[in-house]
Amino acid sequence: MPLVTFWQIMNAPASVHEHEVEAQEQALAAELRKLSDEELVAFKLTYDQVIDEAYSWDLWAAAYFVCGGCSDDGFTYFRNWLIGRGEHAFFNAMQDPDSLAIFDMDGEFDIAMSCEWDLLPSMVWDQRHADGPDFYDQLPDRPYKSDPSGEEFDEDDFEAMKARFPKLAKVIDE
Repeated sequence: MPLVTFWQIMNAPASVHEHEVEAQEQALAAELRKLSDEELVAFKLTYDQVIDEAYSWDLWAAAYFVCGGCSDDGFTYFRNWLIGRGEHAFFNAMQDPDSLAIFDMDGEFDIAMSCEWDLLPSMVWDQRHADGPDFYDQLPDRPYKSDPSGEEFDEDDFEAMKARFPKLAKVIDE
């Protein structure tokens, strides 16, 4: 699926108020239901590429900093949330994770820790094909990114995190 089409679909959750994760999920699911089976598979393949692109130590450090910790699963949820904020927010955060300071920090990143939007294509598929073929059998084998890009961060060095993310530190301190 072309990235432009992917990001048009991801405008659905991005257009919903950032604190309403269930409404965002419903908006994305509604868009996915409009896709053909082939398009749904293509969407998932593109989604996987985008989420892999966001698998970086810089972004993980920012998530860890604002969330007060961030496990492997938590970082997947965080990247789902970030993709759901739309193309502009995604690419800004990829270039400068400190740009995440534009989001309302009161509970926003707690909400981010519940985003499982990477599973929505298979859920839509299962609604269509309750007794049919498994969604994941439709996907070609592909290597997944096993290690984050960039340099690892020291999760115990709060002062280094504050220096690394001054905008986020300012918002966190408020």
